[in-house]
Amino acid sequence: MNKKRILKIIRYLGFSLLGLIGLIALYFLTAYILSFIGTNPPKVSCEVKTRAFLSSNEVHVDLILPISELDSNFINSLNPLEGAKYAAFGWGDRGFYLETPSWEDLKYSTVLKALFLNSPAVMHVSFYSNAHPSWVGFDFCSGQIKDMEAEIKKSFRSGKEDLPERIYGFDYGRNDRFFEAKGSYNCFRTCNVWTGNILKKGKIKTAIWSPFTGGIMYFAGK
Repeated sequence: MNKKRILKIIRYLGFSLLGLIGLIALYFLTAYILSFIGTNPPKVSCEVKTRAFLSSNEVHVDLILPISELDSNFINSLNPLEGAKYAAFGWGDRGFYLETPSWEDLKYSTVLKALFLNSPAVMHVSFYSNAHPSWVGFDFCSGQIKDMEAEIKKSFRSGKEDLPERIYGFDYGRNDRFFEAKGSYNCFRTCNVWTGNILKKGKIKTAIWSPFTGGIMYFAGK
């Protein structure tokens, strides 16, 4: 291989690397800007409002709704914990949820697959008997909860008897369950984008687009 050809290959690889870095930088810049631009939902008024919550572990945001406001048939199909008052819903990458029980188990292959491929998703549902002090609360009317619940239901993949299809053997504890989900996870449709879309359906102010937790939690309760 002559010197000119080697230089040409090096130049091509250099431009390709710069292009990749540029795309990654553009992604993060766009995510940062849109995360702090809020939606403008119509105002919803009612005499009696109910408290819902958001919970963040700095990577993922769960939407937590009071079970008393949800369809009993839907909740019963999720095998709720006895005495539970709240149900936390999260949609996310199958590899992260099922193959990464702790940060020590995280693999680079899982991250790359989740971000750059359309990887399969799962639903994660957790049940709580009391609200936690770390949760961020917001108020909503009954119509808003129905709209959010309807959108959440669409994310579950149905199995036998048209019930949510549970995934056994991966629960973190006695209060949580995994279910098959519709849709695919990628860097443009992350778990936090899913949560943001549910809030938009409920006419709740949130970030225009936030693939990370920052934009969702920034508008929480505002």
